[in-house]
Amino acid sequence: MSAAHVQVLGTVSGLGTTTVIAPSGKTVTAGNTVIVGWVSYDNVTVSGITDNLGNTYVRVERNAQAYQYTDLWYAPITHAGSITAITISHPNSANGTGAIASEFSGVGTLSSVGAGTTGGVFVNSKTIPANGLAVGVVDNNVGSTLVVGSASGSPSTSISVSVQFIPALSYSFGLFYALAGSSAVTTFTGKATSTGTVVGAGALFNPASLPTPSGASFLLRMI
Repeated sequence: MSAAHVQVLGTVSGLGTTTVIAPSGKTVTAGNTVIVGWVSYDNVTVSGITDNLGNTYVRVERNAQAYQYTDLWYAPITHAGSITAITISHPNSANGTGAIASEFSGVGTLSSVGAGTTGGVFVNSKTIPANGLAVGVVDNNVGSTLVVGSASGSPSTSISVSVQFIPALSYSFGLFYALAGSSAVTTFTGKATSTGTVVGAGALFNPASLPTPSGASFLLRMI
């Protein structure tokens, strides 16, 4: 089963020690995956993410450049239904915090951390598994729009923007992703660029395994 982007769940920016993405009229599907990108100015460390359905979120990568921080988290959807709140908890606050979330289908186990770097790189010379996903969050310290950067790798693939958010025109952040076809994409580097300072964090995922048909399972047991 190939990975694919399903829908944007929401974006938010603000202050305080809790940041909540509040999707409206959104339903998530069991077996899919929610991916959340977090950005902050100054060192604001996320202690955990929850949602109203009870799915479990895991941090993949956290990167920093000067006073900018990015985190990427994900949750396999084991509890489906109407998603109304994705709550990001952090013990301290600062100006310029934000979060962004999307749902993806066909996402399996984590393949590797993106090894994001400065310059808006969210995946640094990694392999996207065949039919898999490379995804990352990129933060920009100015309000100008983030632009998809070059995407190296063989065979070639392209980078897409799940969603980008510019709160009050003072800074911007976005969730970016690339999909592999039937062949793995080797030495893939994905990034976003801007006139400002950008930093990214990312991950690569294997495709979800297809369920074994009950008849085939029975036949295997007979053999």
